[in-house]
Amino acid sequence: METNNWISVKDKLPRKGQIVLTYRPKAKESGDDVITIQQFISRDSKNVSPQGVVHGFDRWCHPSHWMPLPKSPKKLKNDNRSNKTTVKSLTKE
Repeated sequence: METNNWISVKDKLPRKGQIVLTYRPKAKESGDDVITIQQFISRDSKNVSPQGVVHGFDRWCHPSHWMPLPKSPKKLKNDNRSNKTTVKSLTKE
């Protein structure tokens, strides 16, 4: 089952401090990933993309769409490994 839960930044922004999945169509022009995990700081953050867009996210290229991160998978019954990967560890550059 495929669902498309992308939210346009024109329609709604994440709440301040929220970490989300973002789609940044212009990022490929600078060799960066088009889909990334980003934190929304605020519209007042003064983050400006190369295209001159004040976007409020913590990365350089501005997103056109975003979606909440999915829930972590549940630990399998016979799996002793931990699935506690923090978002911070995923976003280190």
